[in-house]
Amino acid sequence: MSQFTRLAYLTMARDTGFVVLAACLIMVAFNFEVSVSAGFKAGASVALLFSIVLMVRAGRLTEERFVRSDPWLSLRADERPADQRSRSMARAKLELMQLRVAKYAAGIASLLYGWALFQSAP
Repeated sequence: MSQFTRLAYLTMARDTGFVVLAACLIMVAFNFEVSVSAGFKAGASVALLFSIVLMVRAGRLTEERFVRSDPWLSLRADERPADQRSRSMARAKLELMQLRVAKYAAGIASLLYGWALFQSAP
């Protein structure tokens, strides 16, 4: 695994961890205040919003925005790829990683919405 791939993976893991923490706190808050199904719906909404944000970020990832991204800025200057082809491959790898995490987040959102529907059924 290259240094850039490792840093991109860690960045995505960090972002996902913050979203999971927020979703869990919202789900717990809604479970105590409203109902169990409302908690699952709130968690699903957070997961779906995260998925949409990741898809927008991946779609808007141009060469200029790529060189301002966290994984790129975390690399030392001597570790950054110098040629255009290597930068394009690294940008494509980051875009693919974002889309993959967005797909998983959308899947989790659909599971949570389904579970909320199951919980609300009489």
